[in-house]
Amino acid sequence: MITDEQGREFVPPPTIVAERDKSERERLAICTDWSNHSTAWLMRHRLGLRAVLMDLMAGVEIKGDEAMIQALADFSKRNASHVKGILNLTIPLSESPVWILGQYLWQLGLSTESRRPMEDDQRVRYYRLNTSDVEFIQKVLDYRRRQREEKERKRQKSLEQDAAYAARMQFQYGINTPFIPHSNESGDNNRGGYGHRCRTQ
Repeated sequence: MITDEQGREFVPPPTIVAERDKSERERLAICTDWSNHSTAWLMRHRLGLRAVLMDLMAGVEIKGDEAMIQALADFSKRNASHVKGILNLTIPLSESPVWILGQYLWQLGLSTESRRPMEDDQRVRYYRLNTSDVEFIQKVLDYRRRQREEKERKRQKSLEQDAAYAARMQFQYGINTPFIPHSNESGDNNRGGYGHRCRTQ
């Protein structure tokens, strides 16, 4: 939690989200159509979507009348213009909480399935995440985690090699080696400039 000079509190996005924005701005320095991953993350955070997803990923079923689902729907309707501007989702005021939740899930590549058991002599519909979606998302998350860990391992190894080389130069010749930035993921050292193309919509 961060507090500004007026005493207002802000929740910063996770480091991985902020770094994604920073990386895009460095790679596409002359562009103005950057994605705003941090802003989208903050909107979903204020919606309470993370807490809902945590429950759904754990296998919890919902009916749509739960407090957190109602709160998500109410916030969405009160801030429909902001949701449209930031997440590009249209939220009709007449739609149900479950329908609204479904739009956010769809945007994340998830869907729901339902069942209708008898309760007190009437059918009640329960929703849960589509099992195949959950399995796929888990594989994607595991893959991305391994990629991040491997990238960090390579970065640490490179820093250790640089430090060892600098120490050898200092010991043998009494000189300090200049810092040479490592190439980025695209394989070059450019930070913007005419060598990069802007993304197109």
